[in-house]
Amino acid sequence: MRYIRNIFSVIALLSVLAVTGCQKDDKAGDITGSWHLVSWAGDQPDADVYLSFDQDGTFDLYQRFDSPYYDHLDGTWTLTDGVLAGVYGDGSSWGGSYTVVMNQDTGEMTLTDIADASDISVYTRASVPEDILSGDLGLKSTAPGNSLIPVERRFL
Repeated sequence: MRYIRNIFSVIALLSVLAVTGCQKDDKAGDITGSWHLVSWAGDQPDADVYLSFDQDGTFDLYQRFDSPYYDHLDGTWTLTDGVLAGVYGDGSSWGGSYTVVMNQDTGEMTLTDIADASDISVYTRASVPEDILSGDLGLKSTAPGNSLIPVERRFL
C-alpha cells in the first residue's frame, strides 16, 4: 500500500511540474493581445507600430517607418523572469531583449532594452486596424506577382 501511495505522490509531483513548466511567465503581467506604440524613448515615435502577442508564443509586428505603408513581420516570443525576447520568422533574433513593466492603472506596457536603457517604448492595448490586417496599407511590393523586398529596419 505504501508503494502505491509513493507512486501516486511522484505522479502528482510530475504533473504539477509539467503544467507549470509549460506556462508563460506572467511576473511581468499578461502581454498577450494587441498593442499600439504610444511613445518611444519618451517622445512621440517616428514610427507607427502595432504588436500582437498570441498565447501560443507567436507574434505579429506591423511597423511603418517614413512611409505610408506597413511592413508585417512575425515570429516567436518568450517571456522569462520579466524579460521579453523573440525570433523573427526568418530565424534572426530581435535586436534586443526587453524588460517588461505593466502599469495596471493605465493599461500600458513599457519595454526597456536591456542593453540600452534609453531605448524605452510604451504601448497601450489596441486592436490592429482592419486596413492594416487586410494588407490595404501593406507594402505594395508584397502584392501577388511582385518580389518581396526584405525589411531592413526592424522595430524590435
